[in-house]
Amino acid sequence: MIDYLIFTISGTVEGLAMYIFVFALFCLPIRENMKLLVISSILINLCSYQLRVADLAMVDVLIHVVLYILFMWLMFEIPLIYSIILTIVMYVVLAVMQLGLIYPFHYLGFYRLDSLDETILWGRLIQLLSAGCLIGISFFLHMKRLHFSFVPNHRHKRVRLEYENLYLLILSITMLLLLAACIGFVALNNLYLYTTLLSIILVGLIGVFVYLAVKKDMQHYGKGRLSRRR
Repeated sequence: MIDYLIFTISGTVEGLAMYIFVFALFCLPIRENMKLLVISSILINLCSYQLRVADLAMVDVLIHVVLYILFMWLMFEIPLIYSIILTIVMYVVLAVMQLGLIYPFHYLGFYRLDSLDETILWGRLIQLLSAGCLIGISFFLHMKRLHFSFVPNHRHKRVRLEYENLYLLILSITMLLLLAACIGFVALNNLYLYTTLLSIILVGLIGVFVYLAVKKDMQHYGKGRLSRRR
């Protein structure tokens, strides 16, 4: 029962933080959707717990991604192509942040990448720490009014598969595949060097994504930096 409560609380907080971050980054309404954000986070976490109990952790990650895409598309009315992009972005940013927290703990001897099941409490702590970081970044973005404004929050709005959208989609899928490779290396082979290299590549691809997103924002609104809505 205690394990279930810890899993539910940490997973729900993490999911909510991911939502808040990506909504703040792409200028989507947070306060108006807060109840739905909490409910969807709880539902996804309940599904995740059942899959973990059934020893289907790898399938759990895939189901997570699919559910977030569907919730963004159907519940929050974000066009499908952007729902895919936003879901991948929030997962990749979360993963890079968690890797950044894991490595110091690993080298200090508190957390081992090759025995995650034996350090479950540390895993939950890292979940909560990364969630706190995401919420802090989201608050900073909101206060500074830094965001991308090209994502419509209505799924019936027609979105053309322009070059910029196609590039963002392909780049997002590439980052997701690299993230899957990182998880696979950690879970199966304990290859720290390869995991580190892939993490560095992921950070570089995030930079490319930001560049393309800024470029698209500039083309949409004719502004030279991240658009600032007032």
